[in-house]
Amino acid sequence: TKTPCTPLKTAHARMTAPTSLRYVVTGRGALVRRGADLDSEEVETLPRGATVDVQPEDLEHASTCGVRRVKVAGGFVSRRCVRPADWLAAANDTGRIRWRVDVHAWKPKLQDEGAEWRFLMDLIREPAEREKVELYLHFKDRKRALAGRLAARRCCAACLGLAWTDVDVRRTKGGKPFLAAAVERGDFPGWNFNLSHDGRYVVAAAEPTCLVGADVAAPPEGREGKEVSLDAIKNSLTAREWAWLHKAPQKTYDRFRLLWSGKEAYAKARGDGLAVKFGQLDLVASNVPGRNAY
Repeated sequence: TKTPCTPLKTAHARMTAPTSLRYVVTGRGALVRRGADLDSEEVETLPRGATVDVQPEDLEHASTCGVRRVKVAGGFVSRRCVRPADWLAAANDTGRIRWRVDVHAWKPKLQDEGAEWRFLMDLIREPAEREKVELYLHFKDRKRALAGRLAARRCCAACLGLAWTDVDVRRTKGGKPFLAAAVERGDFPGWNFNLSHDGRYVVAAAEPTCLVGADVAAPPEGREGKEVSLDAIKNSLTAREWAWLHKAPQKTYDRFRLLWSGKEAYAKARGDGLAVKFGQLDLVASNVPGRNAY
């Protein structure tokens, strides 16, 4: 059992909490610009692996076109180019993750005929999972499928401290992935994870005690011309949801994405797939803070 935190202890914890956060540069590096806007003067390029100390409020900047920016010494860098330096330790300590992978930005040389692709496919130990990746007709779909399966295994390894070779992922009858071996962490009695991919993103989430489901719904410009007929899915919404959907005509599709991804996430958390009747599931939805996030 955990000892309740007294007011004195709480006050002390707040006074001694670190005032800055340490982030590390990822990818090919981070271009520092003098101002937050993307056409601002270039200052320097931080190499991959460099660390920067930022204040919590330094993570809240954006360019005039809405791109998320982080204030560092000397200027601003893209939020995509940095991540918390202690992310792996945090995942292992809490059993909780929230990941977003921009698969569109990943361009493996020679696509699925190259050495990079073959190497990553070999990391998927389960033959049935590799076959599912190869069943997709288009390379962009195979890329999302492979990235999702790699994220699932990395999630298990990071949160539970497992070697990659010890990760064996199976699926429920409803399609929810789960770790085949028992989780040997008493502080993670209900550890589970979930993934989704649509458009340019693959997302992953994990929780140590409660059921988690994840779903991402791409905006129209990210669905490569695939249009959704709202009339076709009307029976999957309640009367209240249908009315709410049309209260703001200019936001109809955004509201649909919010409702639909919520229902999908709920069904995926349960793990029983089509057993969930969407038309009987009434969601009260609200926008998630962030640029174009629903």
